[in-house]
Amino acid sequence: MMNELENLKGLWQQQEQKLEQTMALNLDLLQEVKIINAKNHLRSLIWISGITLMFYMVAFWYFVSFTVQNLENWHFVISGAILMIWSAVIAIGAMLQLKSLLSLDYSKPVADMQKQLQQIKFTVIRFLRFSLMILPFYVVFPEVIFKVFFNADFVAMMDPIWIIVQTIVLIPVAVWLYFTISPKNADKKWMNWLLQGQGSQIKSAQEFILEIDQLQSGK
Repeated sequence: MMNELENLKGLWQQQEQKLEQTMALNLDLLQEVKIINAKNHLRSLIWISGITLMFYMVAFWYFVSFTVQNLENWHFVISGAILMIWSAVIAIGAMLQLKSLLSLDYSKPVADMQKQLQQIKFTVIRFLRFSLMILPFYVVFPEVIFKVFFNADFVAMMDPIWIIVQTIVLIPVAVWLYFTISPKNADKKWMNWLLQGQGSQIKSAQEFILEIDQLQSGK
């Protein structure tokens, strides 16, 4: 009788061990699925960052060429120089964003991955707000376009007072946007809406990583 009880006890322990192993395996598989989902969401952002980097590198050199070819007209020189600097800033931002995405370590603990993803989101936000600093100088776009396609000086055709007034009005708007589109507002609903297509992938990845944490804590 004692032997039978011992055998039953041994069988029960074996079944418990197998069940625990199965549950651990299922948990590992679920975690792997969540990691794959997070990677898939970030992959599109990697492509966007890479394309943005290449586009604005080409744009930078184009505006360098434009400026050099039009040194006789200070309107064109200033417009080309502003767009040259703007393109360089965006290219650098895209490069930093791409570097952060490619260096993301999925083998780290959940807390570390969440921190990395949040830092990438901060980079995207900084990248966005710097790109909007061109707003007060919007006139440089039609200036270059008119020169390239119509060989005309757009600024010369406009009332200079009107251009100055618009610039003065748009400067505080740009400053307000700079301080509003800030990492401190990273988790606001309107910020997540603003980052749709260029940063919303990070929020999706964070949600998948959070699900891993919930699985590990047994919630």
